[in-house]
Amino acid sequence: MADSIEPIHFKFRWLDDEGNTTSLLRKSASYDGCVLQLDDTLIPVDAIADVQIRWDRIYLLLRTESGDWVKPGFAVSGQGLKEMQHAINALRREALIRQERRRLMEQGDLVSLREQECRYCRATILLSGLPETPQVYCEVCDSLFTTDASAEQQSLEQQYRICDECGMYSQPRKFTTFYFYFLFVIYGIWNKTTVRCPACMRGESWKMLLGNTPGLIGLPFSVVQLYRSYSPRSVQGPMRGLDDANIRLRKGKIDPALDDYEKLMDAQPINAGIKYNIGTGLVQKQEFQHAQRVFEMSLDDCGNYWPALQGLLATLEQQGKTVETEAVRQLWQLDDGEPTGNELQDDVTPKDRQ
Repeated sequence: MADSIEPIHFKFRWLDDEGNTTSLLRKSASYDGCVLQLDDTLIPVDAIADVQIRWDRIYLLLRTESGDWVKPGFAVSGQGLKEMQHAINALRREALIRQERRRLMEQGDLVSLREQECRYCRATILLSGLPETPQVYCEVCDSLFTTDASAEQQSLEQQYRICDECGMYSQPRKFTTFYFYFLFVIYGIWNKTTVRCPACMRGESWKMLLGNTPGLIGLPFSVVQLYRSYSPRSVQGPMRGLDDANIRLRKGKIDPALDDYEKLMDAQPINAGIKYNIGTGLVQKQEFQHAQRVFEMSLDDCGNYWPALQGLLATLEQQGKTVETEAVRQLWQLDDGEPTGNELQDDVTPKDRQ
C-alpha cells in the first residue's frame, strides 16, 4: 500500500464507453495516496494496474475481486487534474520501481536498473534490459520524445502521438461534434467530444457542417471545427505533410502515402512514429518482411516504443518466425500469451512487463 499523502480534493464526472461525460452535474472525489474515492466508489491504489491521461480525462485499469478487468474513466474539473496527474504518476513510479528492483535483486543484477522521467507528464519510464536509443516512449501520456532534443523540437514532439481514432502517429487534438436540430415544434442539441487527429476530423466536420446548415444555430460552431481540422497549425515545420500522408494511407493510396512518409524522414531522420506509420502501410500491402525491417528501425529510434513492438510481433507471426518472436518477447519480458496492444485503448487484459 502506498504511503498517505495530503488528501487531494477535486470534482469529476464519469465517462461512458465513448469517452463522453454522463451528466452535467459534477461529483466530489478525493485521493490520499492509499484510496481513490470517486463519489461513493472506493478504489484502493493496489487495484490500479495502469493509468492513462488524455487532457482532462483519466482512465484506470482495475482488477475486480472476481478477477475481471475493468476500465473506468472520469473527467477531472478545475485544478485537481494537475494534482491528480502528479499523484497517480508518483504512485505508478514507486510501484514499478519497487517491482523492478525486486526482480533485479533476485537476479543479482541491480546495477542494470535503468529509468527515464517523461519530459511531459513526469511519469517514470522503466527501460531496464532494453537498448539505449535516441528516443523514449511514455505509455502514460503516449508521448514520444528525443532525449537530447532542442527546445523547439521538444515543443514539436509534445504535440504528436498515436491517434485514438485511426491508430496512426499524428497530432491529435480535442474536437467536439455538435448538432442543433429543429423539426417544427421539436428541437434539440447533440454533442460529443473526442480526441483525434485533424485528418480524422475532416470528414466529420463536413458532415456536421451539412447537418447544421438547416438549423443555422449550429452553423458557426461547425465552421470553427472545420477550420480547426484544416488548420495550418497541423501542417507546419518538419512534420508538414503528415496529415495528408495519413489520409492517403487510410484511403488505400499506399504507395503515394509511403512516398510522403519518406519525404518526412528527410526532415526527421530519427522518428519512431513516422517509421511506425510506414510499417503500417507496408502491412496493408502485405509486405511483411519489409514491414518487419521498418518496425525494427522504429525500435532502433525508440527502444521501448510499444506501437512498433506490437507491429513487429504481428509481422513476425505472419511470417511464421517463431524463434524471432520468442526472442523479442524475452527481450521485452513478455510472458506467453501476454497481449501486445494498449489495453487502456483496446480493452484487453493488462500488460505487466516489469
